[in-house]
Amino acid sequence: MHPSYVVMNGIGVTFAIMLLGFVTVFGAVVEAMLISGNGLQLVVILIGSFIGLLAITMTISYIYYKRFRWEITDSDIHIYSGILFKKQTHIPFQRVQSIDFSAGIPQRVLGIVRLKIETAGGAANKAAVIPALKLSQAEAFRVEVFTRKKSAVQQSAAASPMVPGVALPFAQPAQAIPGGVDPLVRQVGDSLGGMRGLFADDYDETAPIECEYSLSAKEIFLTALAGDHNILFTVFLIVGLTQLGSIASLFDLERAFPRGAGGVITDIVVPMIAGGLIFFALVVFVSGIFGTAVQFGGFKARRRGGRIEVEMGLLSRQYKGVSINRIQSLEIRQGAIRRLMGYGELRLHTVDTLQNNQNKKGAQAALSKGLIIHPFIKLSSVESILHQMVPEFDGRCTEGEFRRLPPVALRRVLIRHVGIFAVFFAAVAAVVTAGINLSPAEFTDSDYSWIVSLLWVLLGVFTIGRSVAAVLWYRQAAYAYNTGMLTIRSGYFSVSSMIIAKRRIQWAQTRQNPFQRLSHVASIGAVTAAGVGGTKTVLRDLSVEEASAYLDWIRPTASSSAT
Repeated sequence: MHPSYVVMNGIGVTFAIMLLGFVTVFGAVVEAMLISGNGLQLVVILIGSFIGLLAITMTISYIYYKRFRWEITDSDIHIYSGILFKKQTHIPFQRVQSIDFSAGIPQRVLGIVRLKIETAGGAANKAAVIPALKLSQAEAFRVEVFTRKKSAVQQSAAASPMVPGVALPFAQPAQAIPGGVDPLVRQVGDSLGGMRGLFADDYDETAPIECEYSLSAKEIFLTALAGDHNILFTVFLIVGLTQLGSIASLFDLERAFPRGAGGVITDIVVPMIAGGLIFFALVVFVSGIFGTAVQFGGFKARRRGGRIEVEMGLLSRQYKGVSINRIQSLEIRQGAIRRLMGYGELRLHTVDTLQNNQNKKGAQAALSKGLIIHPFIKLSSVESILHQMVPEFDGRCTEGEFRRLPPVALRRVLIRHVGIFAVFFAAVAAVVTAGINLSPAEFTDSDYSWIVSLLWVLLGVFTIGRSVAAVLWYRQAAYAYNTGMLTIRSGYFSVSSMIIAKRRIQWAQTRQNPFQRLSHVASIGAVTAAGVGGTKTVLRDLSVEEASAYLDWIRPTASSSAT
């Protein structure tokens, strides 16, 4: 590894232990010493503790650094590590699926990356990690491994093995093939994206680039602006706060706070709280835009050498690559704001591997989100991008092939999302009303009547909103399949179209609950190996005949069985 690992790991572990100490025991000790006036002793203790702890962690990190070794042989990758318990990891080239890099801000300044080797087997195998390599060394590592993997697959067992340790020749950067993609000129983040760091050195990939594109400054800004959670959170908070004064007027503050205090609260305190919260909402909104811009700054996506590669991040940088044969499905996702603008997001769902510090249950949600290959693309450009990046998904179902759900599905979705909710909410309102009627005699019904009114108003607002969402779901829900592709589209205000190659479906099913049997409908599902433990895509309330036809489609034919 690069020797910077000793310093970076030592400092990082030291700060983590100190923070944990403050949260648990050390914080009480600091507070007691401050109260007793022993400030100077406290400073000495803190500095001494930090130096002593740093010395210990750096010593351990140095021992680990000295005992960590890796090599690329003629048949596999060997990694040796461990201090008390020695560990040897051997990874055959044929098992390597992807080699990814990541770098935080300090690592990026130094030109150091954390290299992760993902292998076949999904959740059964954990990723092997080399914590610190020079960026150029990591790039050469990736090229060497994939070159040898390709050779190992193509050559017979009797062929002469590749000579270990032979460096690959440097090559001029391959030219991108834009095809139908608009020419990309000065991109925001290009300078930061090309910042390789102090020790990185230069290295050029030898495999030719088949397709490459990046994001312009306008696209990055619109990506940040089109985040549904930022805009909806801000709008709802501001609208709610503008009504804060009206809500406060429902209370009898003069009665609760005598001697004019109620008027002060109504005229001064409530407006100050509302203004502060509105300012907080705006800060959250701006921070969300800034965070998205930092996340996708310097975004680049390319296809070369049988894999898809994505780089992104203005501060911390992520280098993610995935083999084409690891891709399980393709998703076109449109949030509410993106739908209004006519844009969407492209994701590839792939087989993922656990890292050493992850477990299957905790990592599933994080790893099944997929690899974003374009965060903000105009719908009219989707076909061009997908044809160049993942031509394996050509032959997708067209809009004319989609099949809609039967009318009974609308009734069922209204019952699920409106009927059950309305009954629960009405029961709560009834209980509150009964409680008011049974209140002591010194309180009149008018003291609490606003609560009942507010509950029924909220019931009406939420019922209307959920009814609109249910109707939208029914209008947008559809599915289609042809010779080799299945597409399932669903969503409310946001819409997701999941495109799955038939050969990637691990198993399919139909399900019926008792209520569906009464309505003569069923749900269909398709499970792929995406994520850590597999990913299931479901569509509810098809007619029984259509669900049965779906199972007939998924069954292998005689020709495919022979293949």
